[in-house]
Amino acid sequence: MSSSVDAIQQDQSCTGVVYDQNGEAIIGASVVVKGTANGTITGVDGDFTIPNVKKGDVIIISFVGYSNQEIVWKGSPLKVVLKEDTETLEEIVVVGYGMQRKSSITGSIASVKADKLKSVTTPNVGNMLQGKVAGVVVTPVSGRPGEGVSIRVRGTGSLRGNTEPLWVIDGVVGGNMAELNPNDIESISILKDGSATALYGSRGANGVVQVTTKRALAGGSSFDASIKYGVAELQKGNLEMMNGAEYYDYLVTAFTNAGTLQDQHWLQPYLKERNFDWWDFATQKALTQNYNLGYKYGNDKIKSYISADYYTEEGAVKGFDYDRFTLRSNTDYIVNKRLTLKAKISASYKETKNQEYGLSHTSYTPWDTPYNSKGEIKKGTEGRPDKK
Repeated sequence: MSSSVDAIQQDQSCTGVVYDQNGEAIIGASVVVKGTANGTITGVDGDFTIPNVKKGDVIIISFVGYSNQEIVWKGSPLKVVLKEDTETLEEIVVVGYGMQRKSSITGSIASVKADKLKSVTTPNVGNMLQGKVAGVVVTPVSGRPGEGVSIRVRGTGSLRGNTEPLWVIDGVVGGNMAELNPNDIESISILKDGSATALYGSRGANGVVQVTTKRALAGGSSFDASIKYGVAELQKGNLEMMNGAEYYDYLVTAFTNAGTLQDQHWLQPYLKERNFDWWDFATQKALTQNYNLGYKYGNDKIKSYISADYYTEEGAVKGFDYDRFTLRSNTDYIVNKRLTLKAKISASYKETKNQEYGLSHTSYTPWDTPYNSKGEIKKGTEGRPDKK
């Protein structure tokens, strides 16, 4: 009789709840008594109950994308917080209907993490994908600062219609990539084929680019700041222009061979001394600057991520400047274990100055100059150069 009473006292039910670092319940996590087949999975509230558990037994809790935890059960209910596993997360991708392991996906999906995007300083997220994903071709529309890009996923899908992929930013369909701060990105998933884009219908016919922005986790606060500088210069390649003396000798030879040199009264030796560099006049070493601030704070009730970013870029061709300021706030407020309120706010302001110089005048002769005798820009009616 006493032995049966002892067995009843020793075998009890282990109960508990499993959360992630955001304080949200994890559904479907595996909870097993180590060394046995006795186990269960968590319910819709992250709760679980395992019968016939003895004090001192080790409970193993595991879930896809999180590190396993082993806890010695002492008889009281468990509150388990699973932490993300950065290694296994590399095998997880975001699809239109949630997250899955790469090995279980039959469609064609590519995922790019934030650390792979840091090698490029650009205001446009599309530029950051260049060369990062197989089957995705990124072509700049122009070399001007702030200009967009053309993205083709597995080639051109239409001769006349829209060929750009659909952008989905934090679940918002049709988001504008031009207003997105690259420093706010946590990961990017590109859905390439029909099975992967079925959720979005015909809008996803050219592929879908899903962007997930950063969010705060529970466990204190952190502050990030970054400053980036860059210099761009327009290259001439193998193009070489004649100076004043070379151009003079060239024309003298040409007119001599034609037998008309004596008629060229305007061709005077003083022109050899005129050497204006039209290429240098129209171009510059353009400076790029990027300033970014980010703040994360998280506890059991509220988690907030706030960032501010300022990007400015000069054009390699003078007269074109681009400035952009972005602000983002992602906040999660946990009311209770069944209700979480999420607020996502973003704002963007950009300004473009377009008084760009033309490069056509780089073909002008080195004897010409854009300035008159007063140092003012000519209007184009001054005529041929003279000795004055």
